[in-house]
Amino acid sequence: DNLRRAVREYGAVRIGHGYRITSNPSLMKEMKEEGIHFEVCPTSSLETGGWMYDNPNAFSEAGNDGDTSADAKDSTNNNQNNDFKDWTTHPCRTMQANGLSVSLSSDDPAVFHTSLAWQYRTALGKMGMSRYELYKTNMD
Repeated sequence: DNLRRAVREYGAVRIGHGYRITSNPSLMKEMKEEGIHFEVCPTSSLETGGWMYDNPNAFSEAGNDGDTSADAKDSTNNNQNNDFKDWTTHPCRTMQANGLSVSLSSDDPAVFHTSLAWQYRTALGKMGMSRYELYKTNMD
């Protein structure tokens, strides 16, 4: 509802991240029809928890079996930094598949130690984007 409100009441035409839209197909259709653009930042979405990758070996955010102890949280963080990430499940892939206007961004390079070039490498090499899809993110 926050997304719809930002667009309707405040006139937003560009949304940063906006990944929760992927759980609402009718809202995706609505935002597509309105021409709303989404700026996605793959690296920061992972590091901030905006996207929790699909991984059968990963722990929940609270830790395994709901354990909220520091050790469980450390295990969760360690799992997020290993090679089990399935980047093909990143929400921007769903957004693209549903025809939303999407562009890649580096978010805050000084904080996340990344660059736009690195986001492109992630998109091509890990997320399964084709060169045309990457090109389209620059044209949207």
